[in-house]
Order: sequence, then structure tokens, then C-alpha cells
Amino acid sequence: MVLKTVIHKNVPSPFTAEAYACLEGTKLGISLRTHSVRLMGDSKTIIRK
Repeated sequence: MVLKTVIHKNVPSPFTAEAYACLEGTKLGISLRTHSVRLMGDSKTIIRK
């Protein structure tokens, strides 16, 4: 398990915050050269995209 914290200022909505979290998680997995990444969240809108 890996944890990363990124501070974003002026995030307009919870939807945007969840999208940023997914993006950062994906980028972290790439930088760690993992074969798979499991991102967990509670926003169905983000998960479906």
C-alpha cells in the first residue's frame, strides 16, 4: 500500500478533487513501475469515466 498527499488550491468541486486524486494515483503507479494499480474512491461518476 502506498499513500500520497498533494495539496491543490482552488479546486472548484468534489468531482474535480476526485478526478485529481485518480490522476495522481495513476501517475504514482506509473512512477513506481507497478504492473497494476487499484484506485479506490466513492464517486461513481469518476469511477465510470
